[in-house]
Amino acid sequence: MCIRDSYGTIRLTQPTRTFLRDYFANRRLPLSLKAAVKTTLAIQRETQKLFTWLTVTNKGADKVNAAALDLNGVTVAMLKQGYRGDPKVKAGNIYLKRGLQVRLTRNLDKDRGFVNGALGTVHVVLARHTCVVKLSNGALVLLHPVSADGVGHLFLPCVYGYATTIRRAQGATLQLGCLYFDHCYPPERGYGYAGVSRFVSQAGVYHFGRIRRTDWLPVGGPGEPEEQEQCVGDDDDAEEFAQGDE
Repeated sequence: MCIRDSYGTIRLTQPTRTFLRDYFANRRLPLSLKAAVKTTLAIQRETQKLFTWLTVTNKGADKVNAAALDLNGVTVAMLKQGYRGDPKVKAGNIYLKRGLQVRLTRNLDKDRGFVNGALGTVHVVLARHTCVVKLSNGALVLLHPVSADGVGHLFLPCVYGYATTIRRAQGATLQLGCLYFDHCYPPERGYGYAGVSRFVSQAGVYHFGRIRRTDWLPVGGPGEPEEQEQCVGDDDDAEEFAQGDE
């Protein structure tokens, strides 16, 4: 039984470790975070589909985005030369380069698809602060500085889009991506269910790090006895799939 066929079950019941290992099977990303991100960039190039990491914390998403930028040849010096990103999501500076993945953060043109949460890649760079973005649905939109919410300066209404939090991805429908439970104990309920339910198929969702039942606490209160304490031995394959920051 796949998770998509048993949403009602995992929403209310903690899945077994065997179930989770079987579900992710060969879609578990090994070694360091940078090596895992490199693997997912290769998957994206091969499939020509955007690949999105879903994390629990903003810090985790920032690490994935930083690794992806480094692998795409974007240096710290380049970022310093970039243009301000959306302060609402603490985007930092955005350096525009063809092929980089971005996530739009404002609803500026719903008819064309320029909406908060839309994913795309930089298609053509027109200036330091202006480019054409090709969205995941194939539409082209113009990304340029705007002013909103009383912010005293112009900014680009976007953030790098290789990773975002599970909370921010609520309502999104994703083709390809990875779950990265980067939080510490105690985990919040429902994150496993919320994360995996963003994907349209089992084949499209990968996993980074140890398989831990504690990441899959059901949405409601405890029913059957639950595993709630993280431990080093959560996953029998922990050494092979140990995460790191190399």
